[in-house]
Amino acid sequence: MPSDWIIYLQYNVGIFDGNLRVSSWVEEFDESDISKIQKEWQPTGTYWVDKKKLEAERLARIAKEKREAEELAKKLKAAADEKER
Repeated sequence: MPSDWIIYLQYNVGIFDGNLRVSSWVEEFDESDISKIQKEWQPTGTYWVDKKKLEAERLARIAKEKREAEELAKKLKAAADEKER
């Protein structure tokens, strides 16, 4: 069930009549949950995060920032060399 759902348990117990044990846990969504998220559990606000895609985007952003920093360093060095002439 999505983490933004609330579950209510209603029960009646008499004297010395049984017990109730409730346990819960959290599992991360995976790609196999997408159809449930998009159809069965709507509307919720629950969504699946593709961690591999996010990591690839993060690495691409870091590589781009590194290239831009290297280009800026080259331009600054060229400007400093030109100023010295």
